[in-house]
Amino acid sequence: MIAITLRHVPSTLLIAAMMARAAAAEIDFDRDVRPILATHCTACHGGVKKTGGISFLSREAAVVEGESGSAAIVPGDPDGSELVRRVSSGDEAERMPPPDHGRGLTPAEVEVLRAWIADGAAWQSHWSFDPPRDPPLPGVPDATWPQVPFDAFVAARLATEGLRPSSAATPHHWLRRVTLDLVGLPPSVEDYEAFLADGGGSGEVAVAALAREHVVD
Repeated sequence: MIAITLRHVPSTLLIAAMMARAAAAEIDFDRDVRPILATHCTACHGGVKKTGGISFLSREAAVVEGESGSAAIVPGDPDGSELVRRVSSGDEAERMPPPDHGRGLTPAEVEVLRAWIADGAAWQSHWSFDPPRDPPLPGVPDATWPQVPFDAFVAARLATEGLRPSSAATPHHWLRRVTLDLVGLPPSVEDYEAFLADGGGSGEVAVAALAREHVVD
């Protein structure tokens, strides 16, 4: 059997596969587009530099006409967007970025920009300005198993792997785990009896919290 690695795959096939993936997948601005603009464009078209009257720091600044008389981005029209024309031009005098400013965009990167613009050129604020949001919880086979929201993600992954959650740990196991973690020694019989007397026999989550509190105290 011959192991096939990327070295054995023609670069044209890799590029074609990347272009097909970009065209088929939903383009995410922060994940797919912003890194391209940051790598190739904003050094000259952003911040205090607005070469040609174009900036890629905001959508508003990118969709206006630049000094060339054309808009860098025309939402929904990649062929009418100066950005696409310039990054894919075969003329070195027109192609962006200029040769002395770094490498040009790969065909896959150009296709990402084309697909993004064709889809309306949606823009997102930088992730650091967005408030945290709880992701939707995945469906799980046994809705009674998750005790806290994070458990739903664990259960969903286990289900995709064809696995079932382990049985709930006993109060003895919870106390032993916490005591070994925090003290480095197993609990004594007296510790266990005091733990049960404090309510260590109720609910797995309650047992875990009480075990931590009991050992810390």
